[in-house]
Amino acid sequence: MEDTYLVMATRLGKIKRMHVSQLANLRRNGLNAMKLMAGDELVSVVLADREEDIIMVSELGIAIRFRSAEVTPRQRAAGGMRGMTLGPKDRLVATDVAGPEGLLLIVSQKGYAKQSELRHYRRQRRGGKGLITLKITRKNGPITAAQVVLDETELYLLTERAMIQDIHLTNIRTTYRNTQGVIAMKLQPRDRVTAIRALTPRRTPSKTLNAVQAAAVTVDTSERSSGDEGLSVDGDLTGTERTGSSLTEEESD
Repeated sequence: MEDTYLVMATRLGKIKRMHVSQLANLRRNGLNAMKLMAGDELVSVVLADREEDIIMVSELGIAIRFRSAEVTPRQRAAGGMRGMTLGPKDRLVATDVAGPEGLLLIVSQKGYAKQSELRHYRRQRRGGKGLITLKITRKNGPITAAQVVLDETELYLLTERAMIQDIHLTNIRTTYRNTQGVIAMKLQPRDRVTAIRALTPRRTPSKTLNAVQAAAVTVDTSERSSGDEGLSVDGDLTGTERTGSSLTEEESD
């Protein structure tokens, strides 16, 4: 953790990098980790090394990628610096760590999704205007969330009306940056996607699970058999255990 930093990004495009050691002595009522401007709020927090890249994504379909090292480390009480220049009606929705490989997953409010290879997002200077990452139309709507995916295979989508749906990431097309995506979730009228999370599978395959269960039954049976060796047919203790009991009584005397 010597070179690990907490990277925080706000709705108005500010970004702050702070070494994790500054959170070593947390109080029960918490610590102030960032000074926010009036009308601003924290929207994303990630862990990043100094040599890694940061990618920021806005609601109106813009993304910017730059080196983490361009964000000067600051103390807890300090505010952030400009990470991305946003348009008058634009807002930041997501920040993540971008490596040499992987995909940037984008999901819109109306349930559209797309994946684009990170190599299509060239590095820029911190504070720039970024590149188009989603073609916004009346059909797909603004971006609601974004995430860098590597070995994740399943995507969960949650809506404002508490609906949830999972979809395999192979069903979401990998395309160039300036495209509008495909339907990932069909929404009810007046509902919209508010959050996403791509995950790796955690369920044990059925064959492995059956083998584990069979092994557990075998062990349990063998333990019961070994435990019954000290009992006679009528349930009385055998001579060996009686001797053990008498030795215990003599020692207690």
